[in-house]
Amino acid sequence: MQEFNRGLTLIICIMIITLMVFAGSSDIMAQEVVTAEGRAAISNGEALARDEALQDAYRRAVEKAAGVHIRSTTLMENLQVVEQEIIAKSEGLVESYDIIRERRDGSIYIVEIRATVSRELRSELENLGFILQEQLGNPRVMLLVKEENGGQETFFSLFGSELRSILAEAGFNLVNPDVAQEIRGREETRQMLDGNYQAAVAIGQDYDADIVIHGRTFTSFMAERDVGSGTFYTMEAYADVQATTTQDARIIASISESSSQYAPSKEVAGNEALKSIADEVKVDLVRNVIAGINQAGGGRSITVVAVNVPDFAAAMELEETLRNTRGVERVDFRSFDNQVAQYELNISLSPQNLAVHISQQPRLSITQLQSHRMEISFD
Repeated sequence: MQEFNRGLTLIICIMIITLMVFAGSSDIMAQEVVTAEGRAAISNGEALARDEALQDAYRRAVEKAAGVHIRSTTLMENLQVVEQEIIAKSEGLVESYDIIRERRDGSIYIVEIRATVSRELRSELENLGFILQEQLGNPRVMLLVKEENGGQETFFSLFGSELRSILAEAGFNLVNPDVAQEIRGREETRQMLDGNYQAAVAIGQDYDADIVIHGRTFTSFMAERDVGSGTFYTMEAYADVQATTTQDARIIASISESSSQYAPSKEVAGNEALKSIADEVKVDLVRNVIAGINQAGGGRSITVVAVNVPDFAAAMELEETLRNTRGVERVDFRSFDNQVAQYELNISLSPQNLAVHISQQPRLSITQLQSHRMEISFD
């Protein structure tokens, strides 16, 4: 009996240690451990310079940790907001640190640290629109922006190309740009390009998009002036673009900006103005889209249709299974008829991740998956 008690005690201890390891590992995974070097000029004594170098090391550690999270190099290059909004909180975001080495190099004091950066950094980056929440997966985006230069529609959209590049870097799944050419003649497309968000929702749903970025950019002649080498023309470019969710017809980002450039020809000046306005607004627009999605908390609805359901009892069991699936916030049972059951779900994760969870259940397989509809079959 004594041997049994010792064995039982050992098993319980192992279980407790295992749970502690797993709990600790989840915290570690949420944190970032980085090394960073801080520097400060020795102008008012070595002690003050050391404190300033340590503060600089905090800032660099948080900046380096931010780079781990931000996929898009274009967004990462736009670190001004990070500097203002996050780096100012750097000391609070560094949970702990060890000084690796410190030294004086002439009139500069240098401190190198190994810092553990808080998981709160990720939340800050999500709120500022630098990264998508992990549970959202890769939202599908349709991009359709009409571009005109001097009254003529351009064959290649500079604005659209710049946006598409950043969206892809940021982890969005983009609808094939060839689709935009296929549907340009539709009345709904014309309405969407003129800012009709309801038309944007209808077209986006047709192509299984979660978000539609739509609107127009165009140029207008402003002035001409004679310079010694010839005549220069000034063209102003305007951008009026919105991002609309297809799930709830919500506008999550909008820009209306202008920019002017001059060149020896109207066409060149117009192209330069279009490129200039794309450079000015592309990052802010994409960040506003990301922030808008994140602020919604990832909430979305999806219709789940189950086929080959043996009986009503099985339909009720499936409802309970759906309720207990991680990321499912609400389940509404709609109908059961001819071995087909239908449910409406509110979820806080992507449809792809939901499908993974459901497919792990015995007797269930996913036969169809779209952004707003999933079909399940009983085996």
